[in-house]
Amino acid sequence: AAYVDLVYRSGAANQIPAPYERLFTSVPAESVGLIVERPEYRQARLALDAWRAGVPGGLLVWGTRGSGRRTCVRWLAAAAADDVDVNWIRLSPGLEREADVTRQVAEILRVRPVRDFAVLAALVRGASASESRDADEGKRPKVIVVENAERLFRRNPEGLARMRRFLDLVSSNARDVMWIVLMTEASVRLLDPILELRARFPTSLRIGPASPATLEAMISARHRLSALSLEIHSRRPRLGEFVRNPLAAVRSLRGPSFGAYERLAILSGGNPRQALRLWLASTKVVGGENGRAIVGPTSTSASSGMRT
Repeated sequence: AAYVDLVYRSGAANQIPAPYERLFTSVPAESVGLIVERPEYRQARLALDAWRAGVPGGLLVWGTRGSGRRTCVRWLAAAAADDVDVNWIRLSPGLEREADVTRQVAEILRVRPVRDFAVLAALVRGASASESRDADEGKRPKVIVVENAERLFRRNPEGLARMRRFLDLVSSNARDVMWIVLMTEASVRLLDPILELRARFPTSLRIGPASPATLEAMISARHRLSALSLEIHSRRPRLGEFVRNPLAAVRSLRGPSFGAYERLAILSGGNPRQALRLWLASTKVVGGENGRAIVGPTSTSASSGMRT
């Protein structure tokens, strides 16, 4: 422990190689098979299967930023790739006006473009009345994923009305189209009592904190791609940690590796994105790209020093 502390403080260790850093910052899990399944993913699949069986569908996926909402939907899209046609609409500063969003939805649903969610809902209902879901020239049924849906809301009467029109559009053809709406936890907490947001969706799925075991599997999968050896150094929990979280403190005594991931889960709040950043903040690489990664004890100072 004294040696590792000396290496950290003296700066004798090399900087983290760029390829290793990219593994924990910019490599999307779904692109290279790094997705670690979580219980919420199976719930999402059950919702999709129910819709395929004829139950009017709709899935609200919500949680804090970095919790894994998009990864959940990407896993679902990959799992059902042979059964449905998945279309993504990602709202951003350049795509959040009602007219722009309705244009994209109309293109996906193959109806004439309009500038209002209410008008589009009427067109969709008319099209649904004359066509069956699977009769669209033999094509697969459609899934529409709307990411960052909270961008449609503004804290004024018009913003609230626009959000209500969007939700009415989602419910207007829930039998023919599976809508998956991604929102932040803060926006859901705000809009739920006003619009009965969660009640509008047959399935409301919160992506909660990841367990230490999930974080370990996620980090280990990424680390293995680096071909670096791994050394984990974890200090014994202090007395205050036994008082604040006795169960985690006792479990951390099982070994350095176990204790490191337990502490990582505590400091990150179970948020996978924050856990990846904390891992990098606590890691030094010795010997370059063919060397070894030394993971020192994570601390609150590393947590507060991260960019969020």
